[in-house]
Amino acid sequence: MNNKRVLMVAGTASMIKQFNLRNIRILQSQGYTVHVAANFRNPGTITKSLSEELIQFLEEKGVVIHQIPFGRGMGTIKSNVKSVKELMKIYKMHTFDFVHVQSAIASVLVRICQPFVKQKIIYTIHGLQFDKFGTKLRWIMFYPIEWVLSFFTDTIVTINDHDSHIVKKTFRNKHTYQIGGVGIEFKRFNQIPNLPINDSLVKKLGIESENLIMLSVGELSNRKNQKAVLRALSDRPQNDVHLILVGIGSEKESMEKYCNENGLSKNIHFLGYCDGSELEQIINVADISIFPSKLEGLLTAGLEMMAAGKVLLFSEVRGIKDYCIDSVNAISLNSTTSQDINEAIDKAKKFKQNGVLTMMGEKAQKTAIQYDKTVIDSAMNEIYKKMGSNQNG
Repeated sequence: MNNKRVLMVAGTASMIKQFNLRNIRILQSQGYTVHVAANFRNPGTITKSLSEELIQFLEEKGVVIHQIPFGRGMGTIKSNVKSVKELMKIYKMHTFDFVHVQSAIASVLVRICQPFVKQKIIYTIHGLQFDKFGTKLRWIMFYPIEWVLSFFTDTIVTINDHDSHIVKKTFRNKHTYQIGGVGIEFKRFNQIPNLPINDSLVKKLGIESENLIMLSVGELSNRKNQKAVLRALSDRPQNDVHLILVGIGSEKESMEKYCNENGLSKNIHFLGYCDGSELEQIINVADISIFPSKLEGLLTAGLEMMAAGKVLLFSEVRGIKDYCIDSVNAISLNSTTSQDINEAIDKAKKFKQNGVLTMMGEKAQKTAIQYDKTVIDSAMNEIYKKMGSNQNG
């Protein structure tokens, strides 16, 4: 009978689906029975039906599912207390070789339990809640929490240079590793330019040949900051740009209302959550991709766009600027004011007309291949081996 067990914890089901299915396979290949604890009822950036499909998929693979009512953001006192109680129930029923936790609130609550259960913990930071360009308030609120909890953390995995520097310099965990995010399916996205253009999609969206088509993929949220692009397009004197938004999120209704009130509805397209061949066709239609984020861990969607040869218009924040070089493989927004965004759009239009955009897209692909999932999986395989041995004891 297999007695090797690992508990994987994430705030939402979407973090399991989007970031951890390969990690689960790696753990199972090492002989572990994997338990997954997350909020499947409020699943984050995937739909509830996809969450239900995820549960079925995981259970068919032999994964043990635990529903934990983690709240959004930093949760509420009620949801946090209830989540800790549910976690303690799991610990009383099962013993684990180690726990792998991801997302801010889940990492806090799991490590609060640690002194009582004495579990080895690996924590993947998908972007600290504070950075050197952030407000003092975020440092005051979040840094002391992360610093104290680092004493209860065996291993921290970071995904960008900024976070690695802070963790290695000031935190008190035993081991730190940096990997290139969750990894991308480079071959899948790299072949997208070879696909035929979906003319029916272009016609459906009302796009003319002379229009610049921008694509933004990700949760519609304040942190992703898509509203800055809407404001820029509202201020733009010429009606020459279409923006395709792929994703769901809390800001959708507000953004749709803004578009209706500012005459943008014909040029802004909310396509919801898309995956598979549908997403590939949308990427193929786009000229460029735009990411005006306020904060990122390591932007996976941006790397996927680069793998498809799409040049990014990017904000100068950690987790994007790690792999973007202005006017080489991407175009910096400098800031997310309407003026700077429109200047970056104008530059992209010029580069499209003179062929520079194509050359930049080729350089973007060379950058993206360094983040292929095989590279990341190899790194995670070694980290898990060390967690399961005395090397990380």
